[in-house]
Amino acid sequence: MIKKTRKIITIIIISIFTFSLVFSTIITSAPETTIPPTEPKKKEHTKLESHLERLLTSEAESLSKLETGSPDSEFAESDVVSVQVVFELNHTASDEDLRQIEDHGATIEMTHRHFVQARIPVDLLYGALEIPGIRFVRTPSRPVPTLISEGVEVINADDAQALGYNGSGVKVAIIDMGFDITNPEISGSIVEATSYSTPADITAGGYTQHGTACAEIVLDVAPGAQLYLYDVDTDIAFSNAVDRAIAQGVDVISMSLGWFNQPMDGTGFLCEVVDNAKSNGIFFAISAGNDAERHWEGDFRDDDLDGYHNYDVTDETNEFYAYQGEEIWIVLNWDDWPASDQDYDLLLYDDTLNLVDYSDSAQTGTQSPTETIWLYAPHSGIYYIVIEKYAATRNVNFDLYATYSDIEYYVSSGSLNDPGTAAGAFTVGATNVVDDSLEWYSSRGPTNDGRLKPDACAPADVYTTAYGYSTFAGTSAATPHAAGAAAVLLSYNGSYTPSDLARVLKETALDLGDAGPDNSFGYGRISLDFSSSHVPRVIHVPGDYPTIQEAVDAADHNDTIVVGPGTYQENVFITKNLTIHGADEVSSTIIDGGGNGTCVFVTRSTVAFSKFVVRNSGNESGDAGIKLVEAHGSIVEENEVIQVRNGILVEDSEEVMVFGNNVNNVTYGVNTIDSSHGFVCRNNVTFATYGLLIQWSDEINATYNTIQYCTYGLISRNAWNSTLTSNFIECNTYGGDIFSDSYLNFYSSSFDDIHVFDNSTIYTWFSTLNNLSLHDEAWVFAVNSSLSDLGIYDDSISIFLESSLNGLNCEDFRGGLGLNDTRVSGGWDVNNSRFWMWGDVNFTDVELTFRNSTAWRAYDTYVMKEGELIPNSNLTLSDSGGTIWSGNTGASGSITLFLTFTDSNYSSTFTLQNDDYPAEMEVSFLSSSPVIISIPLNSPPLSPHSPSPSNNSTDASIDSVLSWNCSDPEEDPLTYDVYFGSSYPPGLVASGVNTTSYEPDLDYNTTYYWKVVANDGDYTSDSSLWNFTTVTQAEYTLSLSAGWNMVSLPVIPGDPTATSVMPPGQFFQLVTWSGTGYMSATEFEAGRGYWLLVLEDVNVTVRGDAVEEVTLNLSLGWSMVGGPDSSVLAADVFTEFHQMVTWSGTGYEGGTSFEPGRGYWVLVLEETQVNLMAYTPDD
Repeated sequence: MIKKTRKIITIIIISIFTFSLVFSTIITSAPETTIPPTEPKKKEHTKLESHLERLLTSEAESLSKLETGSPDSEFAESDVVSVQVVFELNHTASDEDLRQIEDHGATIEMTHRHFVQARIPVDLLYGALEIPGIRFVRTPSRPVPTLISEGVEVINADDAQALGYNGSGVKVAIIDMGFDITNPEISGSIVEATSYSTPADITAGGYTQHGTACAEIVLDVAPGAQLYLYDVDTDIAFSNAVDRAIAQGVDVISMSLGWFNQPMDGTGFLCEVVDNAKSNGIFFAISAGNDAERHWEGDFRDDDLDGYHNYDVTDETNEFYAYQGEEIWIVLNWDDWPASDQDYDLLLYDDTLNLVDYSDSAQTGTQSPTETIWLYAPHSGIYYIVIEKYAATRNVNFDLYATYSDIEYYVSSGSLNDPGTAAGAFTVGATNVVDDSLEWYSSRGPTNDGRLKPDACAPADVYTTAYGYSTFAGTSAATPHAAGAAAVLLSYNGSYTPSDLARVLKETALDLGDAGPDNSFGYGRISLDFSSSHVPRVIHVPGDYPTIQEAVDAADHNDTIVVGPGTYQENVFITKNLTIHGADEVSSTIIDGGGNGTCVFVTRSTVAFSKFVVRNSGNESGDAGIKLVEAHGSIVEENEVIQVRNGILVEDSEEVMVFGNNVNNVTYGVNTIDSSHGFVCRNNVTFATYGLLIQWSDEINATYNTIQYCTYGLISRNAWNSTLTSNFIECNTYGGDIFSDSYLNFYSSSFDDIHVFDNSTIYTWFSTLNNLSLHDEAWVFAVNSSLSDLGIYDDSISIFLESSLNGLNCEDFRGGLGLNDTRVSGGWDVNNSRFWMWGDVNFTDVELTFRNSTAWRAYDTYVMKEGELIPNSNLTLSDSGGTIWSGNTGASGSITLFLTFTDSNYSSTFTLQNDDYPAEMEVSFLSSSPVIISIPLNSPPLSPHSPSPSNNSTDASIDSVLSWNCSDPEEDPLTYDVYFGSSYPPGLVASGVNTTSYEPDLDYNTTYYWKVVANDGDYTSDSSLWNFTTVTQAEYTLSLSAGWNMVSLPVIPGDPTATSVMPPGQFFQLVTWSGTGYMSATEFEAGRGYWLLVLEDVNVTVRGDAVEEVTLNLSLGWSMVGGPDSSVLAADVFTEFHQMVTWSGTGYEGGTSFEPGRGYWVLVLEETQVNLMAYTPDD
């Protein structure tokens, strides 16, 4: 049941922002509502996105969302004869793949890696699903704009221009959704303008303001820059535009667009495109997003066990208001990337509780964990967002985005858009151009993998010719300020790398908010301060100093040291945040450590070190070519490290990037120890004893590395939640060892000879693993991967989904082998093993050799029941030789085993044991035919938990309803006995309750004790004994004089009606101000003023909840208001002109503070909101 019970007092203040920032919030009191159950809608074709499936089944409500027309476009069902789609392949698209797609009637528009964007007739789409290698078909992912400049002066770009640093000759690309290339503010600086949209149109059908304004701001900051304008409309178009920018040698990219159906953790296709751009020398400025109040994040919770998510204990909907024809775009993601088997659905209801739209794409292990609703509001009113658990085994963590709507429940933290979470992105938030305050809409970090974002902020709400008299708001406006600033820095120092630019912009930023970098402002608002005390110097070696160390010692923070060609016989210690790089030809600048200690030792954050040959370190355990200790945020890139002990050693550091280095002839290649959130990208390690090492570290991302000709390619020890993507680890003596509770993710990678030990786990997607072996309770989970010569030993588990397995070797194996939709071939050599198998297996030419071994096929290890994947109780099958099968029972209450024995005369007595029912049975196997054994099972309910009010709470409302959570392993129906009272122990007050709540009668300032006993008909389970204390009742006396009194109530009783508040038989009249005239009132509200007429002096005592805080929403003119239960000075809350009077009993008098119980007239000259909060002075 989905309920809405809320009492909200509000007045609307409308703020209008340009472009997508036209927001208004209308919140009304909503009665209790019940969402009717939905019919099952799950589609048959798991390779097809939900909206495409519905289009094919002629659900007319989905038609308009699958085209890119304007809100007033009209589509009849017969109009949609073709649809734009993206085919996702299991591999990079080949000419043969493209030919087959075209043969099925599609017109190919563009490709990128394993994505093919095409248009195909609707009636031919089903047939195309049968093309080999197609993993999924979806609609294109479209970007959202993240909506001179006064910002030029704010960031001190005018001072830079006065010094001659104006971005002259710097190539800046703007990626957006349309441009007016005839605009005189930008036309003279355009070098190239190319549309990657379909159809190609640089003006995007006239939608040009946003992109043109971004280009204007770049030129305002860096008027000498050269513009490259690229128009995009999909994720595939974006990737091709970036490829074009790389080919054109662009220096800076500015993009004020964002996508939502992404992991938001720096991984995924879009982030890879950004990281690749950075590796090609491009500084990539990206908007953080405008979703601080349009994003919600949290774990799935189902307090009433009805399959719907609870945003709080009683509320299962997230409401927002939309006007008729307004675009509604809602995206739901969860933490199961890149391919999920946790299936959740997204539903949208209107204020009459009609199901308006839904998204129910299947998640069966190969699809992305995302659902999207996109439509135009059919009418004005309140809409409700609902999350439904369709088939899932765990409570995932969600990110919900309502792109154009301010939602009731929002979480600003983690509200970034992708690809702004990419490591290679310089992500930009928005500050107000006037006062540097953070814009309320500016998306906050951190990323979903815990990294700090945004990197910095820049001004928004600025004027451009593209928007005319309206200001250009949003992080869209902030981002080109940062891109222009980077262009200015490049005109100052053309040797800056993208990492250098990011470092300088961060370190010269004006720190705002909390001291130091944070997830709201990043490092602060960017500032190009070129005063003499702030201009970073460029120091030349040997021109200015003969040695690198002397240059380091003489440098100030943020300086750049450029080292000329030559061999420098020294050990360099870097203790300042500097940029140090050698000549462009890496091999010409050499640091030789002379066989002593570490060649280059970095002990400072945000150091950039690049383009050196580093060689000849000492050979002690800590010696290295390049060593970083507590060097957070530093970058080591494009170096060649040879003949050292540790090639590149990173210790006790966060967010260090090791990028594009060549490491060879070393003992340890790239070695991370006790570090986190690091990036090891595009490095080549050859002829090392150990190639890549991740030790006692977490969330290390290793991508596009090549590890070859090493003794061990990969070593992982206590590496938690680290990710390896598109790595090539082959041709090594031993592929590598993964041990000591490591947890690694492999994407699109290739490995030879990997050994997994010590309870470690690896997940692989789209990878090739040869000679993988599992030992000591190791786990491998493979999706769309190819494995050959798999070795499984000890108590290990191996699970495959839509993969291929060629060759299996088992020795002393006691574990599980899951082969779901997996092709199995080659020889199986199994010795002294006992294991169980499950899944739909396709055996092809398999040669089986079993020696003293048995494999069992177990069905119903998990059972789908009422749309939920249920893990079940343990079952052990044993004989005199020990345990020969152990697994899980089916949720249906029985287990079915298919046991095959090659010995036709096998006979034994088995013990079938679980938590409740031991049973013995004698079974004789007279042939090798399978034998089926079944036994009924039941388990007690789980203990009730999660009490509300929470245990030991001391401020419970007297209106509190007791509630709890509870479930049963077999999903048996449960009833509850409730024990409750103010004495200890509490007595039984209700039995046989069939809901997880109970409503007691409560008094103020009382401690209550309670517990719940769950009953499934066979067994009971008790909760803990809980307690809570109710709030203390407040009291206030109104001293009324005969006649009219101007009053307010600082205490709100349980019954606020005037007849209940006033003494029985007392004549009175109650009047308040409506905004345009007087009106009668029947009850008292907090924060409102009243005229109260009595015919004689009387004291009225009111008891109830104290009004500790009041929010006054004041309209232009006079408003009649009241304050909280303590005095508040007006000067402390008003920043603009105001006038304030109250009634003395004989006439009006001025007021300087809000006093409890009194009413006031307040005059303001514009709509204003002020907060009145009771103030307690310090002792």
